[in-house]
Parts: sequence; structure tokens; C-alpha cells
Amino acid sequence: MCIRDSHKPHQWLITNIPTFSSHVHIYSTVGVHPKYFNPQSVYQILDDLRNNLEISKKNPNHKNKLVAVGECGLDETSSTTIDQQIFVLEKQIDLAIEFHLPLVLHCRGIHLYRKLYDCLRNRVQDKNIPIHWHCINSNANLHIVDLCLNEFPNSYIGINGSITYGTNTENAFLFKNWLVKRSPFLPSRLILETDYPYLPPRNLYGTYDPSCALVGTAVYLSKIVNNPNQNAL
Repeated sequence: MCIRDSHKPHQWLITNIPTFSSHVHIYSTVGVHPKYFNPQSVYQILDDLRNNLEISKKNPNHKNKLVAVGECGLDETSSTTIDQQIFVLEKQIDLAIEFHLPLVLHCRGIHLYRKLYDCLRNRVQDKNIPIHWHCINSNANLHIVDLCLNEFPNSYIGINGSITYGTNTENAFLFKNWLVKRSPFLPSRLILETDYPYLPPRNLYGTYDPSCALVGTAVYLSKIVNNPNQNAL
């Protein structure tokens, strides 16, 4: 089973998604990424998002149902303001709650993690909501990630090939120690991501099967946890 992250409104209706082996089924999320919305049409975008969720809810074929809302969140590189991003994020949190779906979160900018976490705490009453925090790596605010994992027992961190980048930096060293210290419970709170075709592990180049990215990331992560004093690459 694979999950396709559909977070660009203009691509919601595109059906020519990559095909893999016949035994692999691709499910889809739907959401509004903080970098990919026009503030002038945000109400129409949110209406369209709701319509997509309504259609999915009524679809009798479970294989064609949307499986999560997102990815959504906050991004310091977006051309929209943080207040605009928070507005769109909060609406999507509300929709995830209303339609009983997991949330896929995105955050870029270490100072924005607290704002995103506060949005969750202010909007979510049932702390058992499933949450997938996408692309956690050495650039993440790990203190806030810990708070989220503790407060929301069905929250998970997504790890992809980006953990193999910049491994000689101070942040990378801190992240490595963070992973090692949490290794006893990490397998039960972890989602391996491809983020295909972006962020492959450093040893993959050109065109590759997304499953190779999962294996490469898993192998690298295993080496970090089991041999923290050795170079995992």
C-alpha cells in the first residue's frame, strides 16, 4: 500500500499518478500546502476541499476513498503571510476532525513549530486524532515534536531521505542523538516516507523505484540507532 500526498489544489483532479506493481494500491490524501494557495481564492479552495471530502465519504468503494487531510501546515518560505497560513491550517484541522480523518502536517522554519503545535492544541479536543508529522529531520524543532508525541498518542513522525543530508552539522549530530535516545519506542511512532521524486537518500541518483528510497532510509536509520559512533553512509 502507498499513500499519495495530494496537497496542490490545482492537481486534486489529476488521475495520472505513477503505477507500480499490480499488488500495490495507491491511496490519496487531499489538502492545501501552505506554499500552494492563493489568498484571493482561499474560500473557493476550502469549499473545493470540503466537496472532495464529501464525495469521498459517500464513495462505496473503499479503495477510492481519501485517507487523510494534508499535507497542511506552516512554511517560512511561502509567499503568503503566517496569519493566512494559520487560517487555512485551522480550517483543515477542523475538516479532519469533522470527517474523522488523520492529519498530515508540514512545517518549515524552526520558529513555526510552536505556532503549529498551538493550533493543534487550540482546535483538537480529542487527543487521539491520528497525526502524521511529515519530514522530520535535523531542521525540525525536536522539542515541539516531543511535545506533540506526548500529547497526541496517535501521532507519528515521518522520516525520509533528508535525514542523510548534511550529516556533519551540529543540528545533524543533535538529531542523531535524539533518534538514538528514542529508539526503544521509535518503531511504533515512525512512518517511512519516500517524498518521491524529492528527497531521496544520498546514495540514490536519477530515476529510481520509490521503494528503494524506503529501504535506503530504513538502512541508514538502523545504522544510526545501532551504531551511533560510526558513519552510516
